[in-house]
Amino acid sequence: MNEAMPVSAPILLLLILLGYALGSIPFGYLLVRARSGGDVRAMGSGNIGATNVARTAGWSIGVATLLLDSAKGFFAVWLAGHFSGGNIRFMMYAGLAAILGHIFPVWLKFSGGKGVAIGGGRSAAARLCALCARARASRRGDGRHAAGDCASHREASEKPRAAHGRHGTAL
Repeated sequence: MNEAMPVSAPILLLLILLGYALGSIPFGYLLVRARSGGDVRAMGSGNIGATNVARTAGWSIGVATLLLDSAKGFFAVWLAGHFSGGNIRFMMYAGLAAILGHIFPVWLKFSGGKGVAIGGGRSAAARLCALCARARASRRGDGRHAAGDCASHREASEKPRAAHGRHGTAL
């Protein structure tokens, strides 16, 4: 748990539900329905993901689906990080919930996409968090992280140093 901001179990549950709710928005279905009135699940492979949308409704709608699906994963992780003080576990659970929401959306009788684009957005958010934490540490010049920095980098970087020294060599 991140020492900077302890977060309770109800907050974790809300962040997971928010991640699922974001992930369950079927952008591919909604965009095709808005553009042509058709149901993308009845076209091509029957998937609501960006590839099937691009094949059946055109590349511009496919790209929009890809970006919006990626944004769902990104914002689920970002919001969890924001409201949990950067707790990596909460961010991970919210990202996983978003992926599950995309694959099994309640709005489409639990039959959604494959989760590729949303997984990419989730990964981008996690990498951005680690990059920001590293930038803050290097700006400070001492290699340590300030309270509130992303817990993922702190947990991943401080434990190995204790056992292996500064550059990964055994002590």
